[in-house]
Amino acid sequence: MKACAYIGQLCGRNALLTVDCNNSKLDGAEFTDESDGHYAGVQDRGEDYDEKPRSADERVGCIVNVASLLGLKGGKGSAAYAASKAGVIGFTRALAAELGEKNVRVNVIVPGYVETDMTNAMTPEAHSAALNAIPLKRFGHPSEIADAAMFLATNKYASNCVLNLDGGLSAT
Repeated sequence: MKACAYIGQLCGRNALLTVDCNNSKLDGAEFTDESDGHYAGVQDRGEDYDEKPRSADERVGCIVNVASLLGLKGGKGSAAYAASKAGVIGFTRALAAELGEKNVRVNVIVPGYVETDMTNAMTPEAHSAALNAIPLKRFGHPSEIADAAMFLATNKYASNCVLNLDGGLSAT
C-alpha cells in the first residue's frame, strides 16, 4: 500500500489524474465483488461519456491494475494466489480490448518481490533464496512500482501493457 500512498502524493499535484489502487488482498467473494464494482464503475464512466457531447480528445480514462509475477510463472504452494493474479492479467487484457474504443486505456503492472510487509515476513532462508534468484540481487521498492503506475497512467498510447517489474526474475 506504500506505492498507493506515493501515487496519491503524485496525483495531488495533478487534479485531472485519478489512480485507483486495487491491489489489496481479497478472498474469492470479495474479489468478485471488487472486480464487478471496478467494471461497473468503468462502464458507468463510459456511459457518462456517451451522454455528454465531447471531442475525442476529451474522452479519456485509464486503469492501472497490479497483479504479481506469480500470475505469469506460478509457484509451488501458491495455486490460488497465482490463479487470482493470472485472472487480473486476463481481466486487464479483456478490458483493454473492450474499452479502447471509448478511449479508456487499461494496463497491468506485474511486480516480482517488492520490499513490503509480506517480504519482510519471509524466513531468512526464503528471503535469501529469493534475493539470489533475482538477477539484480535486490527487491524492488514501492516507489518503483508507483513510478511505473504513473508512467502507464500518463502515457496516452499505453494500453494493454503487461509491465514486468521483477529485477529480471522472469527472465530466469
